[in-house]
Amino acid sequence: MIEKKPKRNGYTLVEVLVSVAILFIVLTIVYDFFINITNVARKQDKSVNIELQAKRLQNDIKQWFQMSDQNLIECYPLSKRVGMYVYEYDMDSKSFLQYYIEIQYNNVQQAITINKYETSNGYVNKNKRVQSTSYLANKVKYFTVEKKGNLISIEYIVEVKDNKNKKYEVVHYCRTN
Repeated sequence: MIEKKPKRNGYTLVEVLVSVAILFIVLTIVYDFFINITNVARKQDKSVNIELQAKRLQNDIKQWFQMSDQNLIECYPLSKRVGMYVYEYDMDSKSFLQYYIEIQYNNVQQAITINKYETSNGYVNKNKRVQSTSYLANKVKYFTVEKKGNLISIEYIVEVKDNKNKKYEVVHYCRTN
């Protein structure tokens, strides 16, 4: 008579260890994949936010030039600064209010600073700053202001990704009498 081997119920210790090792390797690969995808998405989101801020600044400067008193735009290339009297409509008083907008490069912070001041009788009151906003801190690699006749040019270069720069420019022709 032939002896029958007893039927085995379960797995051997070696089979369990091999299964756990394979599972661990697969989970490690999946985890690394998701971490890399998250890092790439975070970097992409950061660079998109920088580009949006630079584009928004460019559009704001264009709008201020359009809303300004064209005869009173001041350009200071050496101090990298532009100043202008801007008229804004106030919904509460239903009238136009005049502000002085100053666009200036901050070399220490590598940023562009916008200061908005109240005016009275056509004069700037530097003690009454309404708003001060700093754009693109530590990202502005180059900033210049030029005035040639009635043409004013503001150019700035922004680091949008690691060692990848993008140039923005605002050119305005002053309509003077």
